[in-house]
Amino acid sequence: MMKKLVFSVALVAVIGITGSLGLLHAAFRLDDISEQEYRVSLKEATAIFEQEFHQSEVESIQFAAEKETDKVTNAAYEYLFFCPDKVIAIHPTTGKTVARTYAKKENKNNEMIDVSEAVKSKKPQTAMKEAMTVCGRKDAKAENWEMIKKGGKLYYQIQVAVDDEAEKVLISA
Repeated sequence: MMKKLVFSVALVAVIGITGSLGLLHAAFRLDDISEQEYRVSLKEATAIFEQEFHQSEVESIQFAAEKETDKVTNAAYEYLFFCPDKVIAIHPTTGKTVARTYAKKENKNNEMIDVSEAVKSKKPQTAMKEAMTVCGRKDAKAENWEMIKKGGKLYYQIQVAVDDEAEKVLISA
């Protein structure tokens, strides 16, 4: 009984101290995905997409948090493969897939991406680091990325946040 009481008091003290220092927020919120490595890479997600859905072209590939998520953590992110009639979500930790129908995404570039091109591109982490360098601020954080094709070239369009503002940076893939 005494051990449980001492353990409970110690746990409350640790939580109180970390909470007052703001460390709890950092532990449960992913601020910058450029440093995050996932069990399922873009290359592996592409292979899963091709194998399960027998498609080789998409409008874009995106890595973003689910729209319905209140708190953005690394578990909320997913690879999104935008097809003309649906979007395929692949979880970056488990590799599980979900096909969803969606309101037609406005595709400004109208160029389809052969997913084999995505496999040959630079790693998303490299592109995100380049985008943050372009921003020129040390406190810049990559929030999400999208692979698009414009003028026959493949690009990462990376959303970079600085303070409360976000900007999209285009980086060659």
